[in-house]
Amino acid sequence: MISEPLRRPPETIQLQQGTHETFEEGVCAMELVAWMAHEKHSDHPQCASLAIGEFVRILNDDFDDESRQMLSPYLGRIVGTRGTSDQETERSWKALDWYCRVSLPAWLRSAGLIAEAGAVEATAPIVGRASALAAQDSLERAQARAEAARAAVEVAAGESAEAATAAAEATRAAGEVAARAVAGVAGGIAAVGVNRDAMGAARAATADAAWAAAMRGETLEAFQQTRNAPGALYSVAGRDAPKLNWDTVKS
Repeated sequence: MISEPLRRPPETIQLQQGTHETFEEGVCAMELVAWMAHEKHSDHPQCASLAIGEFVRILNDDFDDESRQMLSPYLGRIVGTRGTSDQETERSWKALDWYCRVSLPAWLRSAGLIAEAGAVEATAPIVGRASALAAQDSLERAQARAEAARAAVEVAAGESAEAATAAAEATRAAGEVAARAVAGVAGGIAAVGVNRDAMGAARAATADAAWAAAMRGETLEAFQQTRNAPGALYSVAGRDAPKLNWDTVKS
């Protein structure tokens, strides 16, 4: 329980990649969460959700220096999110569900696999072992179709090498994301306790541009044009997210 108001970070602070020995040396996103919560210096603060913390650590290290700063407005909201084992398992299933039913369809559509994208989106939310099993068929079919489409594009590469390269890249990316989704679901089905396999699938998603495009309701093309625009955020709430009240006591 956090009984003190959150510390307000210095306006000049810059989130950095990796971990650091002291606050003065530098901070990653989760080290700043620990500092705001009056905890000892660590990138695994006790106040933070295990699932959310895992997701944010990967975001922090995968983003470039400019994009990493976009995490800052959300860090105060992580304080006090530590949950029970059941809650953390539910959160990690949600991360896997998002990766499979939101991120993957965005990639499939970018490769022209519209029917496969719709089939994956139509699966029931992945909330546990039974729903993961139910989603497996659609995910595996999407993976197979993406791989077949990539092979066909490569064979037909003739007249426009540039167009063929772009199409091959789209189908390759769709196939890789589908493979991660299939692996994440398989791991989730076999996992016991806090679902680290589900969090692993979410980890894979953070390297994909499509995750932010899908969450913001944009096409991949539009997202790529605006991803580093001033004020752009990788978030459903985006630039409309309310500011954190630093004087509010968390409990």
